Amino acid sequence: FEPLLKPLTENGAPAIYNQGSLLTLTLQHLRTVLVATVAATIVAVALAILVTRPAGAEFLPLSRSLVNIG
Repeated sequence: FEPLLKPLTENGAPAIYNQGSLLTLTLQHLRTVLVATVAATIVAVALAILVTRPAGAEFLPLSRSLVNIG
């Protein structure tokens, strides 16, 4: 594919970069997904706890609407 992609590059930059092994790339991807999932879970649980407490009760209808969307 490099000859097809070469016209799309600037200043002689390589069209296809040599990357690590497939195993290394897979492990990096899984680590990124894990970090994102943990971060999203922490935020979601914290907000769920907030809206079920008296201090965040005014946000309960909004959170229910968002949950009902999907």
